[in-house]
Amino acid sequence: MMLFYPYPIGSFLVVGVDSSFWIGRFAGILNGVAILTNAQLFANMGKPIDGIRPVVRIPIRMVTFVALKDGKDGKNDNDKKDEKDNKGDKDKNAKQC
Repeated sequence: MMLFYPYPIGSFLVVGVDSSFWIGRFAGILNGVAILTNAQLFANMGKPIDGIRPVVRIPIRMVTFVALKDGKDGKNDNDKKDEKDNKGDKDKNAKQC
């Protein structure tokens, strides 16, 4: 379960299982099962095996790796812009003190 610890709910994750991997939004862990939403299963070669499923339950014992998809943290570009703007405001306030 520690594999999922650094990722907040809603993170866009890649979860490896056996000879394939799931890509979807992390929805939490319940009773030893990782839950992804809007997830799709891919073969290790990168080809989709099945269509997008609204909810997928993956037993933790089957998980071989967990990673952020393309280094994204689940936030959209507007959220990142707001964070940058807020950081700029904090820097301005710090300079005024």
